[in-house]
Amino acid sequence: SLSNTTSASEILDVSAIEVELCKDENDESILSFKTEADMMSQLDKFQYMSETEKEQWYAQFDGLVTQNQFMWSVVDELDNAMSVEAVKSIHEKYTNLLVFNDNEEDNDISPYIPSTFFGNDKVCNKYGNVMVDGEIRNFNNVTSYSQLTTNLVRNTGYLLLNGVYGQDGKRKLWVETYRKDYDRYIHLKLVAHKKTWVGWNKYNTVSCIRLNSYSGSIEWATLGANLKNTGTSNFYSTGEISSGDFHKLLRSKYANDLVQFNLTAYSRGVGTQMSFDTSLRF
Repeated sequence: SLSNTTSASEILDVSAIEVELCKDENDESILSFKTEADMMSQLDKFQYMSETEKEQWYAQFDGLVTQNQFMWSVVDELDNAMSVEAVKSIHEKYTNLLVFNDNEEDNDISPYIPSTFFGNDKVCNKYGNVMVDGEIRNFNNVTSYSQLTTNLVRNTGYLLLNGVYGQDGKRKLWVETYRKDYDRYIHLKLVAHKKTWVGWNKYNTVSCIRLNSYSGSIEWATLGANLKNTGTSNFYSTGEISSGDFHKLLRSKYANDLVQFNLTAYSRGVGTQMSFDTSLRF
C-alpha cells in the first residue's frame, strides 16, 4: 500500500487566513483576501473540507453567492427544462455570465465557468470578481466553450496525461490524469453527466478509484474529505464531488523519477469498471 503525505488535519490547522466580505462595482458581495497567498491557501483547503465544512465556512459571509454556487444553480435550472426552447432561453439568459458547449453533436446543455483559472470560482462571485490586497481582480478570461478545451496546457497549465470514458445508460463518466505547471503531483479530474429530458447535464456523484499497479517513488497526495480509503489497500472512494473539479491524487517523491501506474475507476452512475495506464517522468 502506498504511503500518505501530510494529513488533511495538518493542512486545515494552518494559521488563519485573512478574509472579509466587501462589495464590487456591481454592488454584489465579494470576498476580500489580504494577499494572493491567502486566496490560494483557501483554495487548497477546499480540497480537504467536507461539504458541511464548506457550508459552514461560506455561512460566515452573509449574502455571498460564489461563481461556483451560481453555476450549480443554473445546472438545477437546466435539469428542470422540458424543451429545447427552454434550454436555449436559459442559455441566452446567462450568456454574459457563463459559457455553454455550442457543439450540437455533444448534446451537452451544461453551464461552464468562463475562466481557465480552474478552482477560482469557489472564491469569486458570479461575475468572476474577488478582491486581493485591496484590488478587485476578475478571473473571467474566455468567451467560448472551445477556449476551455483547446490549448489546455497554454491556457491552464494542465497537461492531460491519459484518461478513459464510459457510459451506462443515462450516465456518463470521464476519468483523466493531469500534471499542472510541472509540479510534483498527478491530478485527477472526474467529469460526470446525466441524461435529462433535453440533453446531457453535469451532476455530482460518488466515484471509486483503485491503484492496481505502480512503479517509481510515488505516494498518495494529502487525502481529505474528497478521497477516502475504503479499508482496502490502494482503493479509495470520493465524497459527493462536483463534476469537473481537479483533485491531487499522487505525488512524486523525487525529481527526474519515472512514474508508471494503472488505475481503475467507476462511479455510482457508471458501474462499468474502466482501467487505464499513466506514465510520466517528473
